[in-house]
Amino acid sequence: MSVVPAVPRQIHPTPGMIESFWADLAPTPGRWRRSAFMGLGTVTALVVAWSLQVPSFAAPVAAFFGLLPSNVCTWRKLPPRLALTAAGAILGITVAGVLVQLPWLLLPTFFAGVTLVAYFCPITNAPLELLALLYPTFTAFYVGVFDPPGMPTAVGEISVAYAVGIVTATVFSRLFAPDDTAATLASALAAGFACARARLDQVTARFTAERFEAIRVEAPISSQFARDIQLLERVRQEGRYRDDVAFLCLAVVVVDHALTLTDTMDVLARHDVGRTYRRLLAPQLSVLVASLDDALRAFEEEARGRRPRETTVATQAGARWPDHREAIAAVESQQLALRRTGTLAHVDIAEEANMDAFVRALVSLADSLHLSPAELRERVTTAARPNGVALPRIDPYAARYGVRVGLGTTIAYLIGIVADTADLFNILWHPAFLAVASHGATIRRAGTRFIGTAIGCVVAIIATIAVMPNISELPALAVLLFAVTMPSAYLALGGPRFSYVGVQIVVAYSRSPGQLSSRSRRRRPLVSEFSRPFLTS
Repeated sequence: MSVVPAVPRQIHPTPGMIESFWADLAPTPGRWRRSAFMGLGTVTALVVAWSLQVPSFAAPVAAFFGLLPSNVCTWRKLPPRLALTAAGAILGITVAGVLVQLPWLLLPTFFAGVTLVAYFCPITNAPLELLALLYPTFTAFYVGVFDPPGMPTAVGEISVAYAVGIVTATVFSRLFAPDDTAATLASALAAGFACARARLDQVTARFTAERFEAIRVEAPISSQFARDIQLLERVRQEGRYRDDVAFLCLAVVVVDHALTLTDTMDVLARHDVGRTYRRLLAPQLSVLVASLDDALRAFEEEARGRRPRETTVATQAGARWPDHREAIAAVESQQLALRRTGTLAHVDIAEEANMDAFVRALVSLADSLHLSPAELRERVTTAARPNGVALPRIDPYAARYGVRVGLGTTIAYLIGIVADTADLFNILWHPAFLAVASHGATIRRAGTRFIGTAIGCVVAIIATIAVMPNISELPALAVLLFAVTMPSAYLALGGPRFSYVGVQIVVAYSRSPGQLSSRSRRRRPLVSEFSRPFLTS
């Protein structure tokens, strides 16, 4: 029996895939402006750090991460972050200085420290706090092995650079782009409920029309879940409206469910099937749709009038929330009566299936709107209220992710130590930056990180060979960094396929040793004066 070798199946990009890629790269309103804003902030951090004689990659990278839409930089959060990096510097210098004399404890202590930092500063709500501790920790443990006398100076330099970057990001976020994230999210939710209500009326009118009218335009996808979740994460990071976070989270789910179901009903209304069944159910459907319309309008008004917890407008006394169960029962009773009387005997199966799917979509929408906004808020507030004093529970998912971050950075740390090369210091940072930029990264999406790193390294090599020998002044270096950062920020503001690529380009380029001129590296940093007590202790 002969065996015929299998021919590898070729996967050709479909038009939908190509359109999806173009959608991620499309210049949406404000995207280029936001990219220029991020590039300018990153360059400003470099200029300030250079002026302070701290030519470190930490300043522009921290500023870039701080200006990403997923992170929040406010005046309220600035002092704790500066205090964290100062505490991390003092603790790192002390612990690493002792453990250098006890090398068998160096590796397990490093792993335990990084794991604990990743657990207590989870990247889901404290990514910049995570960097505030990892910057001095990595520097102390790595430089302490190869250059113990110079370790305090290096730790002080990178801590000051982080402070410069985070202060720059905060100034740009607050002064040049002052926005109330909670108000932005409330406006987005209100617009989503209004869109769902308008589409429900339009789709129902087309569905119950006497004649079918073909629509050549492709059915739109109205989901705004990704944007709303990003805004919700920013609200949670700000910490100003903690009592509203649970309600806003449920509102995000409700509006996404409503938009998704109206999209489904729109697709069903585009099917060219018979009109008999829907004509027989039209009176009952109109009552149910009117009830859902009232509920969506109430959610829209609640979102538009959203204020901090103490001034939230409650449901007026005596106001009656629409009881969708009565309307649903009327629709189902009419369906059952039509089946029993044999009225549907001549109805095509495609028409019946289309009608049943439309009714199921309405019922599912009614299920998500069975509570009023005030009742929904009261329930989540009661559920979130603690019953007594208890120790915080261990989050197994955060613990597992912390162990992964610790393991990845420890392996990188071990590679650098075994290679006995101080120049491999960069190897520690890429696992950490991957952890900060992508929670729950998988092997399947590793290509996006690798592509971004490769592009950033290629750009850095080209700049080092072709540009760096000809320029050494700060303005030229700043222009070059802006030229790299702005298009990378444009990619980072897109979908997940390209956002990691943009972030990794900036990280890889900034981490390139050639991006700091030799003249700047010969300068004596000002932080060496502040670290002198640690050298003599």
